[in-house]
Amino acid sequence: MGLTEPDRHTAGLRTRIMAAARDVFLLGPPERATMDSVAQAAGMSKKTIYRVFSSQFELLRALIEEGVADNPPVRAPATQSDLEPELADILGRILKLVADPGSNALLRLIFIELRRYPHLIQHAPQRSRGHEYVASWLTATRDAGHIEFDDVDEAATMLLGMTLQDLPMKMMLGMDSDLDAETLSRRCREAARVFLVGCGARRPAD
Repeated sequence: MGLTEPDRHTAGLRTRIMAAARDVFLLGPPERATMDSVAQAAGMSKKTIYRVFSSQFELLRALIEEGVADNPPVRAPATQSDLEPELADILGRILKLVADPGSNALLRLIFIELRRYPHLIQHAPQRSRGHEYVASWLTATRDAGHIEFDDVDEAATMLLGMTLQDLPMKMMLGMDSDLDAETLSRRCREAARVFLVGCGARRPAD
């Protein structure tokens, strides 16, 4: 059975409120991050917002949960020669995610609001999307017999540390990365190569 008219109305209000909240809380200056600003951006009263979200905490929680997207399915590389390019590609996508303004705004929002809403941290991901994706790929690749390591969390952490270096801190502080696209791509390839050698992967013959 489809949505009733009241349900469709509420869904429409929620969509407008979430769009306004993303603009206010994630893209706007911290001093503008208020429910009054959300109401103004959404073109409705605060009373209407509170009919959809019972509190500012509930709205912030919805923003966080919306930002934690599912990763695509992970499969082990089909052959040994696929290891390095596949891993470098994964690391490149994670670098783009780390540099994404929306992702960093979401993290800053959590840190800023933790004092007022300490329970907010419970709705944040315990592991970053990048860490989870890398760990899944490493596990699938180990299970396929291509590489060897003991602890997947430790392995993923070390690999991401090699790749990201100080980029997350710079982005969190609002600093621009001084690395161009080619440098970042080269970093991903080198991190993949060094890591795979350390895990016992054999490089394909030239």
